[in-house]
Amino acid sequence: MKSETMYQTIIKGTEETLTINDGLSSGYAGEGPRGLVKVLERLGVESSDAEYYAKDRDTHKKGFILELK
Repeated sequence: MKSETMYQTIIKGTEETLTINDGLSSGYAGEGPRGLVKVLERLGVESSDAEYYAKDRDTHKKGFILELK
């Protein structure tokens, strides 16, 4: 039985794109957003910004786009 993807995280780099189906998420305070915070921090995003993008409920109910330079 094939399961449906509930949340997709796409990280686009200058040379590669990483797509993660489920496992990471945003918009609430749970395990998925905590994992997303860790990934964003390892990509160089400041902790406070990573927390905002991963856990802010009103702004990111449907996901977000974050451009890293």
